[in-house]
Amino acid sequence: MKSKILILHHRTEMGGAERSILNLLSGLDRNTYEATVSCPGSGRLFDGLIRMDIRVLPAEFHGLHHIAALVGNAFRMTKIIREEGFCLVHGNAPQTNFVAGMAGKLTGVPVVWHARVLLEPGMVDWDRHFSRMTDAIICNSQAIAGRFEGGETIRRKVHVIVNGVNTRDFTPNYMEKSAAKKAIAVAEDRMVIGCFDRLDPVKDHETVLEAFRQTQARLPGSILVIVGEALVAPVARRRELEGLAESLGIVGAVRFEGFRDDVRPFMAACDVVVQASRSEGCSRSICEALAMGRPIVASRVGGNPELVEENRTGLLFEPGDRDGLARQLSCLLADAATLTAMGTAAREKAIRDLGLERYCERVKAVYDAVLT
Repeated sequence: MKSKILILHHRTEMGGAERSILNLLSGLDRNTYEATVSCPGSGRLFDGLIRMDIRVLPAEFHGLHHIAALVGNAFRMTKIIREEGFCLVHGNAPQTNFVAGMAGKLTGVPVVWHARVLLEPGMVDWDRHFSRMTDAIICNSQAIAGRFEGGETIRRKVHVIVNGVNTRDFTPNYMEKSAAKKAIAVAEDRMVIGCFDRLDPVKDHETVLEAFRQTQARLPGSILVIVGEALVAPVARRRELEGLAESLGIVGAVRFEGFRDDVRPFMAACDVVVQASRSEGCSRSICEALAMGRPIVASRVGGNPELVEENRTGLLFEPGDRDGLARQLSCLLADAATLTAMGTAAREKAIRDLGLERYCERVKAVYDAVLT
């Protein structure tokens, strides 16, 4: 008999958490699990679920300050769980974890939470505060798991499962680098730095652009390709960053490509991938770049040092240090042998630690544990 699972998520713009849902659902055995997702009824995640033939129950989830909406959603999910016989509810973000926990308590159904966010100054750790409402907490890095230290009861609920990536789709064999450069209209002899993050301020594209100005001065043939859009005020944010590029005098060497469903043609063209976030749990762009065999230069925050093995698969710099990032990029781009060696090591790490099958099996093990 199939286990019916209800997954709750609060948004359908496509980011790392949303790709993780799609990856998980692509790898779960549908003969064992029947998954339904409750999320807003439009957007890229919604479209992706429909393409995968995953049932969607449209719902709007709000933050914890919307008390009436939270309680209303909790009672709605309680009714759905009882009527449809769901045996497990999975909250995929802080905005849905409380609702999942409350519905689970009211129905007696086991609850799993996903924790993906590093806390910034001034943020309240509601997941930790309400942790008695869940049976298991999946953290996508040791850095995230650090939020739940300090008590044996809560510690027993924590399972660290790093994001998975389909290493058959994301592979160095996807496209030869020179062909990929040609495909995106870049000369073969130009060095390409790629940045694959949403454009929200926490990802700190300002540091990337300011560092690239120095790098481009040292290596005039280099270009910067930025793929992604902001979740909040996307048009205004892109204009802000385009204005910065213009003021830095690098506008002719910077490509803003916007959101792409498939980043592989651009990632395949890269010599180096940069990730400059000021706060990061487990960067999907780093996971994908590793699988593509691309060296990484990343900020030393959160889960980044867990993914980037310094001087083996890439280099790390202090967050916000544009000079340090510029030095790292310039050194790497000038050293073809190191680029090749790091790319090989990156692919090896992805195969060893980040495979989608491994990810799905580990999530399945959490499901099985709370269901028994």
